[in-house]
Amino acid sequence: EPPVPLVYTWPVKGEVVTEYSMETLLYDETMGDWRVHTGLDIAAAPGANVLSTAAGTVTAVFDDDRRTVHIYTTFSVVAIVISCLGLLGLSLFDIQRRRREIALRKVHGATVHQIFGLLMNRYVAIMAAAFAVSIPLTLWLIHLYTADFATCAPISVWLFLAAALLTGGISIGALYVQVRRAAHIPPAEAMKRE
Repeated sequence: EPPVPLVYTWPVKGEVVTEYSMETLLYDETMGDWRVHTGLDIAAAPGANVLSTAAGTVTAVFDDDRRTVHIYTTFSVVAIVISCLGLLGLSLFDIQRRRREIALRKVHGATVHQIFGLLMNRYVAIMAAAFAVSIPLTLWLIHLYTADFATCAPISVWLFLAAALLTGGISIGALYVQVRRAAHIPPAEAMKRE
């Protein structure tokens, strides 16, 4: 029995605008970078029928990604809330432990601004160390996650700056009230409690 000849049809009737090429770089306006062209671009008339062998596959892939993004977002918010509670507990413990030091510094002429800086410097250093560890780890995880993608959006430095500003702002906001309260405690009252 002779083999059945394979017949390939175009997905749409039209004119080939850009040929397949693994040697020529083309600028991709969607992704904002230069890349080889691994397909064919076909220009067709508006309303032309597009032939497909597996209808719905593309939307199913995007549905999985939307679900994944929703799960990541939910767990990220939960992680931020838990970390803020931990940071608040750490600051309460640290301030209670340093009440006497704060009172003595105020007696010796330290201003509220100096005490505020003394207490906040430690937490800012902890947050800077956390960002120094998390940024390379995040880049590595993004690389692993997008390794099988056909095209990947470029990773901008603004993504990390926005994350640093957002989490830093939330953390400083959680600490601000406690540090401000500790800086305004009268020294006599703090010494009485010791």
